[in-house]
Amino acid sequence: MRRFVSALAVFVFVWAGPAAGEPTAAQAASEQPGSEVRFVDRVAEIQESPAGTLFINFGGRFPAERLTAVIMRQTRSRFPGVENWTGRVVRVRGELTEHRGFRRVILRERGQIVALGRPPSASRVLD
Repeated sequence: MRRFVSALAVFVFVWAGPAAGEPTAAQAASEQPGSEVRFVDRVAEIQESPAGTLFINFGGRFPAERLTAVIMRQTRSRFPGVENWTGRVVRVRGELTEHRGFRRVILRERGQIVALGRPPSASRVLD
């Protein structure tokens, strides 16, 4: 029983999302374009364009996302494994821009996005 409670506590901690006091993507999206933003949020969806650009959506799936982190094809090699981060909590920093009415942060360097946790698998919680 104690093991189950410990696993449940880890599940709640990791799955809960950003720590209190840290801005979310929705809060960062409310800033003025051109502002330097930092936020912590869960990746809602990752899409790849036919040209190879990655769109990492926060706060919902396209077209209802609050903010998108964009990795251009030319810089994809700097971000290995990011395409598999759906559901993970990440910290993002960069300049907030707007394109066709959508708020976004263009990621150029690996340090602009950092994974903070993995979504727990059901099997780990139930073991």
